[in-house]
Amino acid sequence: MYVFTPANMWAHKEGTLALVDMVDVAGAMPTRNWSQGQFEGIGQINSAARQKVRLKKRACTQCAIGCRNFHVIDDAHGEGPEFETVALCGANCGVGDTEALFRFNLACDDLGMDTVSTGAVVGLATDMREKSIADFGLRFGDYEAYVAAPQRIARREGIGAELAEGARALAARYGVPELAMEVKNLELPGYDPRGTFGMSLAYATADGSGCHQRSYVQADEILGGDLPPDTMTGKAAVNIHRQNFTSVKYSGICCEFWALKLEEMRQLLRHVYRRDLSDDDLMRVGERACNLARLFNLRESVKADDLPRKLYAEEGAHRAGPSAGRAIGETRFRAALQEYYELRGWDENGVPSEEKLDELGIDWRPGS
Repeated sequence: MYVFTPANMWAHKEGTLALVDMVDVAGAMPTRNWSQGQFEGIGQINSAARQKVRLKKRACTQCAIGCRNFHVIDDAHGEGPEFETVALCGANCGVGDTEALFRFNLACDDLGMDTVSTGAVVGLATDMREKSIADFGLRFGDYEAYVAAPQRIARREGIGAELAEGARALAARYGVPELAMEVKNLELPGYDPRGTFGMSLAYATADGSGCHQRSYVQADEILGGDLPPDTMTGKAAVNIHRQNFTSVKYSGICCEFWALKLEEMRQLLRHVYRRDLSDDDLMRVGERACNLARLFNLRESVKADDLPRKLYAEEGAHRAGPSAGRAIGETRFRAALQEYYELRGWDENGVPSEEKLDELGIDWRPGS
C-alpha cells in the first residue's frame, strides 16, 4: 500500500498535469512537431483547464495517493489525459482544444495505443503537410481529422497505413528523417532537451530507447531543482545516479509516483527478506541492472546512443521563448556522452569493461 504523504501531494491534487505549465514556462514543451518550445494554447489544455471538467479522483487498489483524474465532457467520460498526452497529442499536434484532446486520448485508450507515439506521428504528419512534403489530410487546427486519426491508424485505413509504421519509418519514406523526433526508433516524450539539456543524455542512454522514465533529470533542471538547464556540465553523473536509483525502484515494482527514498526501500526489503541492506548495496543492484540492460542491447545490436540532429544542431535552436537560441551542440553532447561512458566503466563505444563486469559480479560478456 502506498502511503499518502506531503511529498505525494502533487500527485493527488493534480496528477501529472501539474507539470504542464512548468515545462511550458521552461521552453521545453514539444510544440508542432518540436518546432517550438512553448505552446500559445497551453491555457486550454493545462491542469487548470482539466480541473473544470474533472468529476472525481480515482486510485489503484489499496493506494492512498489517488493520482488518477476522471473527467466528463458531454457524452465522453474517462481518465486522463496525463502530462505526456497533453504534450505529444496536445501541444505537439498544435491542439489547444480540451475536448478534442480528451477524445483523442480516449480513442487511444480504447484502442490500446500509446499516446506518446501516436501524438508524435500525428504531429509529424501534420508538420509534413505544412512543409508541403506530403498531404495526409491533417492540418494544425483541424480537430475533426485529428480526432479521427487514432482509429485510422489502428485499422490502417487510408493515411493510417503509413502513420502506423511510426515516426522514423514515415519520415524516412519521404526522405526527411530529420523531422522524426525519435531515439532508437522510439518516439520521444514531452521534454524538449533544448530546454533541459540533461534530458539529451537521458534519452540517448536509456536502455528502453528514448525514454524519460529511466532518468528524470529534468526534475533537477526545470521542475524545482537547482541545476542549470542550459549546460551539460555534471549531467553525466546525475543521469547515472538517477538511472541506477530508478532501476532499484522498478525492481521493487514500486509506483513511479511514490516519492520514496533509499531508506524507505531498505525498510521494505528488511521486512520482506529479513536482510539489512545499505544504500550502497541498493545502488549496486541498480548499477547491475543498468549494465545487464546494456549487455542485452549490445547483443541485440541496438544502434549507438544518439539524438535527432535537430535537437543539438545550431540551426535547430528555438527562435523564441525561454530556450531561444540554446543549442546543445554535437561536440558538447559527444563529450558528455564519453564522460558518461567513462564514469560507467564502459569503453569509448559504450561497452562495459571486463573490470566493471567483474566488479559487479556479472559473468555475461558482450557477444556471449
